[in-house]
Amino acid sequence: MKNSRIWAVVATLVVTFGAVSARADYAAGMKAYEKGDYASALQNFRDDKNPASMTMIGRMYDGGIGVDQNIKEAFKWYHKAAQRGDAKGIYFLGYKYYTGEAVKLDKPTAAKWFQKASDKGLAEANYMLGRMLCLGEGVKKDRKKGVALLRKAADQGYADAQFLLGSLLYNGDGGPRNREEGEGWLRKAAAQGHGKATQALEMIKEK
Repeated sequence: MKNSRIWAVVATLVVTFGAVSARADYAAGMKAYEKGDYASALQNFRDDKNPASMTMIGRMYDGGIGVDQNIKEAFKWYHKAAQRGDAKGIYFLGYKYYTGEAVKLDKPTAAKWFQKASDKGLAEANYMLGRMLCLGEGVKKDRKKGVALLRKAADQGYADAQFLLGSLLYNGDGGPRNREEGEGWLRKAAAQGHGKATQALEMIKEK
């Protein structure tokens, strides 16, 4: 009886230590990454089993950050992270299908991955899926659902969504026109340094 209790405690400690170690590897990796110590960052991410670390490895290969750029290797790591439920990994995987980098361009598949990331509340995914729905890219055009997703992303502070939502509302593209609200979203995007939003506001002033 005593032995079984001892082993139960040991097992708990092993699991707990493993979880803490994984978090530590990711945190150490991010700290090194932010300092520009990419070799250490990559090693920490590789030592970790956290899917967020897999996404970061993908991003490093995608951008050639501390490693030779390899978009196929990036795709592989995004796929691993996505299979394990990391929202950003899911999003970046979807984006590869959207752009046709490292994989055959497939916007319907991209939309499916964006939906999964959107379900997890990721602003970037809300924006991309909303944009695709508004434009009918790879999905059946549905401005109502698209605008709702753009609004979610805009509320999350995502500048691209604020710009697109503002443009759609101001111009009344495919739906009711609301110049006041549209201009308000354009101002929010411009306040974040969004160049196109700034240009749009300058054009509005000239009218």
